[in-house]
Amino acid sequence: MERRFTILLLFLSHVLTAFAAHVKRELTLTWEEGAPNGQSRHMIRTNGQFPSPTLIFDEGDDVEIVVHNHMHQNTTIHWHGILMQDTPWSDGVPGLSQTPIEPGESYVYRFTAYPPGQYWYHSHSRATLLDGLYGALFIRRKPGTPGPWAMISEDPVEIQAMERAANDPRIIMLSDWDYYNSSQYKEADANSHLQIFCVDSILINGKGSVYCPGHQWLIDKQIPFMLKSWPNDTITDKGCFPFVPSTEGPWLKDGNVSAIPPGLQEGCVPYTGPTEIIEVDARDRWVSINWIGGSTFKTLQPTIDEHEMWIYEVDGHYIEPRRADTFLIWAGERYSALVRLDKKPMDYSIRVPDGGYSQMITAFGILRYKNGDPDARRPPDRFGVTTISQPYFDYNAWPTRDGIVFLDKLDLPPWPPKVPFTGDGDAMHVLYLGKANSTWEFTLSGKKKYPSDRSAYQPLLYNVNSPEARDDDLIIRTRNGTWQDIILQVGHSPLWPVDFPHAVHKHANKFWRLGSGPGLWNYSSVAEAVADHPENFNLVNPPYRDTFLTEFTGTMWVVLRYQVTCPGAWLLHCHFEMHLDNGMAMAILDGVDKWPEVPDEYALGSHGFRVEEKSELQNTFFQQVIDRLVSQVSPWLLGAAIVASGIAVWAVVRLRRWRKERQAITINYSPLASGPMLCLFLAALDFTIATTAIPTIVSSFHSGRSYVWIGCAYQLASAASTPIWGKLADIWGRKAILLLAILIFAIGSIICAAATMMGMMLTGRSIQGAAAGGIVILVNICISDLFTERERGFYLGLTGVVWGLASGVGPLAGGAFSEYVSWRWNWWINLPCCGLSFVVLLFCLDRVRGRQAGVRTGLRQIDWFGTLAIAGLTTMSLLGLNIGGVYSSWRSAKVICLLVFGGFTLAAFVVYEAKIISEQKALIPTRILRRLSNNASLFVCFMHGFVNVSSWYFLPLYFQSSHSLTPLQSGLLLMPMTVIQAVTGFMAGFIIRRTGRYLPLIYLGMTLTTLAFSLFTLLSDKSAISAIIGLELLGGLGVGLVFQPPLIALQSFVHHDDVATATAFFGFIRSFSTSVSIVIGGVVFQNQMQSHQAMLQRLLPGEVAKDFAAQSAAANVALIQSLSDGEAQIVKAAYSQSLSRMWILYASFAAAGLLMSFGIQNQTLRTELVNDTSGSTASRSRASDNKA
Repeated sequence: MERRFTILLLFLSHVLTAFAAHVKRELTLTWEEGAPNGQSRHMIRTNGQFPSPTLIFDEGDDVEIVVHNHMHQNTTIHWHGILMQDTPWSDGVPGLSQTPIEPGESYVYRFTAYPPGQYWYHSHSRATLLDGLYGALFIRRKPGTPGPWAMISEDPVEIQAMERAANDPRIIMLSDWDYYNSSQYKEADANSHLQIFCVDSILINGKGSVYCPGHQWLIDKQIPFMLKSWPNDTITDKGCFPFVPSTEGPWLKDGNVSAIPPGLQEGCVPYTGPTEIIEVDARDRWVSINWIGGSTFKTLQPTIDEHEMWIYEVDGHYIEPRRADTFLIWAGERYSALVRLDKKPMDYSIRVPDGGYSQMITAFGILRYKNGDPDARRPPDRFGVTTISQPYFDYNAWPTRDGIVFLDKLDLPPWPPKVPFTGDGDAMHVLYLGKANSTWEFTLSGKKKYPSDRSAYQPLLYNVNSPEARDDDLIIRTRNGTWQDIILQVGHSPLWPVDFPHAVHKHANKFWRLGSGPGLWNYSSVAEAVADHPENFNLVNPPYRDTFLTEFTGTMWVVLRYQVTCPGAWLLHCHFEMHLDNGMAMAILDGVDKWPEVPDEYALGSHGFRVEEKSELQNTFFQQVIDRLVSQVSPWLLGAAIVASGIAVWAVVRLRRWRKERQAITINYSPLASGPMLCLFLAALDFTIATTAIPTIVSSFHSGRSYVWIGCAYQLASAASTPIWGKLADIWGRKAILLLAILIFAIGSIICAAATMMGMMLTGRSIQGAAAGGIVILVNICISDLFTERERGFYLGLTGVVWGLASGVGPLAGGAFSEYVSWRWNWWINLPCCGLSFVVLLFCLDRVRGRQAGVRTGLRQIDWFGTLAIAGLTTMSLLGLNIGGVYSSWRSAKVICLLVFGGFTLAAFVVYEAKIISEQKALIPTRILRRLSNNASLFVCFMHGFVNVSSWYFLPLYFQSSHSLTPLQSGLLLMPMTVIQAVTGFMAGFIIRRTGRYLPLIYLGMTLTTLAFSLFTLLSDKSAISAIIGLELLGGLGVGLVFQPPLIALQSFVHHDDVATATAFFGFIRSFSTSVSIVIGGVVFQNQMQSHQAMLQRLLPGEVAKDFAAQSAAANVALIQSLSDGEAQIVKAAYSQSLSRMWILYASFAAAGLLMSFGIQNQTLRTELVNDTSGSTASRSRASDNKA
């Protein structure tokens, strides 16, 4: 019975442990200021700390890590050494296993915590390891897992102490650090044509200092055998070694030392930072120190004064323990060492010099015994060291005495024994490592450089059979279960026979190092090489790990072997970051015959979120929006809402009373309520929804120069296409053409939402703009068909309400989507709206003008030259204005040609329309422009559109730059202006309907607009929010009054057959003015920011000022948050002053519009209706009688 009970307990324990725990972690990445070595610079922090948090899991855990990218750059994270069995989409390599995590987006990494041991995680995007994204990852072994402790000591007490220490290690992350960030360092390599290996500090767990012991002191410390390499040169005051032909090759003659930025190679400035202290307790008997090589450039040599180490684990796998006083740790390697705590209790120095002899530099830390002797210290030396312990090595990495034990890296047999297949492998790949015809560019295959950012948005994991995945110079393809031999050949070129050692790392499964030998690899198989020189191979117990070294011995080869058991797309590369980023890598597509099926949650663009998680994310998003709305409602905004509500209630009561008085007029009102207005809201919303999201979008695509073009492309296409929509509606009817515009708009929305580059985004915006121009104009034309002139004013006023509503909802929704979900949702949301609009119009829009001609006849009636000419002149003019002064000089041939040929095209268009084509076919009949009042109406329309759009685009920029508001908060702060615009637009239409007069509204509106935008010039980074809202209310009141009256004035003086054409031309003027406004305003702002560059470069550290240069200023608003308070204040002032100069421009245009408004004639609007040949209704007035 007892035996059965025991068996049952064992069975239950096995079942319980078979279910691994689900462990979830979240990592938030930010770009902030930090000073790990005492010298301040911008860097990456993870959850607010550096290095990134240590992640600890148990063997077999189901791990889920959500990474939130709150930086200004794309990124990914690689989980170095983790097997990734059946989860290759979580390996973290852009262009290979995933798309980048864009700014503002998140990605879910899922994998099984296996194999157990010491690992780490780090960025794998464009050499950003130097910026601080790395942290330790430790996987605890299952309880009861045996270890190699008995090979160190057979004492059971000692074995238990060693096992406890191994399960609770002290982790030391070793890294190098420099004041220059990764992109600046790479730029220095490219500009100087040299391979720079110099840094400011070595960090121990993210702590260190900049030591400047003195130039002569360093010269005196030079190692004798190194002096032979540069007999006519010397090291710099930072301890950096000179560039010599033996390491740089024949390309050294192309090098330019003067192009190296100051302080990078020489110019040492001391800084004192924190010191890492590892506290230990002698009663524990042993401590496990797990060393991680997280360096970008350096090969490091860690020691602990007077303490020997027993290395028992390498790259996460047990080995037969080896005693050593020190070892070389290369980039990507991990060594776990047991240290016996049997010395006198006091402080002992941890010293980590550069053992690769690329620079004379050392890091210092402390191993501190608890209850140690406080008097066992001395005054600090030139490096701040106060310990009295005896070092193994001097500052120059040279031994201080004989008998020091170095770890033999070729003698690291795995424990328990793990032997590879000893026969001939299934395939052999000979790789020729070295430079790629340059001192600083590299190749792994010997044929091509691996691109640093290869097709990041088309990962090979998703395209295993694409032509790109069959490039034999950069891709190795294998079959599952096969044994693969990789031959690393170095020093193969007679131009460069001595190569730097390379730390070659393979993602996913580990491999064995079978052997190495001198000379060139001239064998057809590994078996042949073993037979020829068996002394060069170890087939009994070869080292087994995920990172292997070549050697600094000239021409030689290394043989690596692994079995394909983990299908997926993996990277094979040198782990020196600058070697990797400059080309030393290849992709290995393991198991192409058993290729993994990507789950739905990892489909491109899904970023690992499952359906239920997306729903939860959306619910959280909407809750956050509601909470933010409630928290951000100010007394001013509440008051504005109450006033607007009161006016709306009064207007509804008055409207109902008026309709009772007008029972004789019977018109079908339903189309206006359910059809065209819905379409107009769709177009208006898409114009405003992008405004608060633009900084996020341009940052995502790293295209600051495109800031103004996301809005301008929309308006440019709208302006260029507007006139043709009116002609198409005259020929084929209003309803059919409006439905076509909605369909095209939906296609443009899909392109924007799915955009993977700025060019694709601008294409989608252009298609949307062309369709939106048609939607806006056709809605106005439909209103003109359905209502008399006096009633028309009221319903055109309703379109102002729609614009106001969209102007309020758009920025708010755009900011909310960008901040909480993704900026792409600003366009996905259009699709259901398009579908609803399409269905409503099919059934509701029947009383407008129908088709007048068939397809062929209609095509002959189109003014093709006029259409192409107006599109061409619009495009050339706006392009010239956009690139002038920022991208190219105003005197450049490019700018001059665009503006001059745009002017010639305009002249040709005018002559053609006036003298050549008949007025019946003309795109813009000249009879519309023969009356002064019509020209004045169009001029006021231009000035009003020019001024109005500036508030939508540049006020959010002002809020986010000068007041550090989020996109959502910017949208909320725009609401007072948009609400009052909607209310006054509606009231203007109501007044026109009651009185039949429009001129007083135009005069008052332009006066208030001029006053408000003049006061905008006083806004600064110190302005109170209440003052800003007051100015918004004043500006919104003025702008709202002038939305529709100029169109009413124009329509009242044209024949009813020309109403559609006149309305389309009016829409073209408004669209063109808004396009020109965004471009010219953007140019003025960028030029003003450029004028502040000298001041910013003088007051801001390093290269920070360049982030706020002309073309980058609008895109880098978010970077202000990462500056110190003093620096941020300087940048905010530059933004507000630049915007203040820009508001002067808009105030001047508003004043010009006010002056020209006095040229508009008054006309009492009538209410008679006439029928045209298609049966639609139109109004007749005195103007129609005169056929003006």
